Amino acid sequence: VYPPLHKLAYTKKPEQYAIPDQYIVRITYGKKKYIAECSIQYINDKPYFAIQFDKYM
Repeated sequence: VYPPLHKLAYTKKPEQYAIPDQYIVRITYGKKKYIAECSIQYINDKPYFAIQFDKYM
């Protein structure tokens, strides 16, 4: 679900993309496969970003 265009958060240029509400990205890193989860949620038309870290996959 996308908020109105003028209230969207975007990725960095040159390839700028709109970020939808409740978008989640999970990545693993390191030899022990640590997990990082990044998410965005729009509250009152403002984007709130959250980053969570977990020990292992």
